[in-house]
Amino acid sequence: MTSTEDCPAEQVPSRRCPLELEYEILEILRDERRALIACSSVCRAWRSRLYPYLFHTIRPSITQWDRDSAAFLNLLQQSPQISQHIRRLRLTQPQNIWFDILSRLLLLEDLGIDASLQQPSNALVNNLASSPLPAVKHLQLRNMIFGANDARTFPRFLLGFPRITTLHLHSVTWSRRGSTMLSARMVLPKLESLTIEYQRYRDHRANDIAEWFLNDNFDTLPRNFSMHMFDAVGLDRCRDLLTSSYTMTNEHLAIFLSTWGVEQVDDYERPHRLQKAMLILPPSNQLTQEILGVLQRFRMHVVKEIEMEVWTKDIESLRMMFEWNELATAIVQSLRRQRNIHPTFTLIHRLSSGQTEIPPEVLAEPIRTCLTMVRGGRNIHFESRASDI
Repeated sequence: MTSTEDCPAEQVPSRRCPLELEYEILEILRDERRALIACSSVCRAWRSRLYPYLFHTIRPSITQWDRDSAAFLNLLQQSPQISQHIRRLRLTQPQNIWFDILSRLLLLEDLGIDASLQQPSNALVNNLASSPLPAVKHLQLRNMIFGANDARTFPRFLLGFPRITTLHLHSVTWSRRGSTMLSARMVLPKLESLTIEYQRYRDHRANDIAEWFLNDNFDTLPRNFSMHMFDAVGLDRCRDLLTSSYTMTNEHLAIFLSTWGVEQVDDYERPHRLQKAMLILPPSNQLTQEILGVLQRFRMHVVKEIEMEVWTKDIESLRMMFEWNELATAIVQSLRRQRNIHPTFTLIHRLSSGQTEIPPEVLAEPIRTCLTMVRGGRNIHFESRASDI
């Protein structure tokens, strides 16, 4: 044996744990984030090995999307244990390479896709349909266009996510013409919460998705169901479906907002029937905020009339569902005052209890009082009546 005293200091063999042992230690400590951060700050040699366990968010460059996507796939191939810790993913303009990435994220629970008004490719849809992602429970889709071709239909795409409980659709359109129909209940058997929003509300293809959900494929609506910003034709169609299908329960309430006014186009004003919105929700503390958000969107126009139709269980539910002072303020702000315009707010009620006549002191007078307490509210004409549906 050679004594260390006979060797120069720089030639003393370094003593290191085998890499296998280091990774075993890291695997044991993977949930101890503070301990791993402490190790990283003490020993530089450990930093490269700790990166896969310490990262929180990966943000690919929009301008170098293909390059960064390939780099991310390479990272998953070299360090497959990383995929066990990824729970949330947001994609922009997903390409076919992203199915290779998604297929490795077997524990992914929350997925968001922004397609920038592009159609998903046939390969992506087919791969998702044949190799679904069962762990995904929350799915958000934005700016996606689905054609009538069977390989690109909206239901076929959703077959890739069989255990979704929460689905949020923003500016997603689908043309059902010529499509093979799959029932919503069959495609999304575990759906509990559905939100549909549209910015381009004049695109009638947006209504096909709403009609698909409101068709008789569902025995009852999802527990939380919210739809925003429909055009007049689409909203009237959905209201008819809601009436004929008997899908609403006493736990739901429906709110339809209609506005009439003047649209400003290139410094000119013209009479216009503005957009409508529909909300179908269980009563909650967030209801007023949802309505306020919709009313905020109406403020870009000169509005002379707001009509709010509410379907709910009984008069007590109707009285308790809003913070009426806040709602009155939003209504006054939305009804912009112009010369020769006398703004009107109409509340229409439909109660599943069958009651149609409501004494003025129970509902109308408290709302009128709230309106008069807001600056400018005294100039608003208020009406309350039962629905004719």
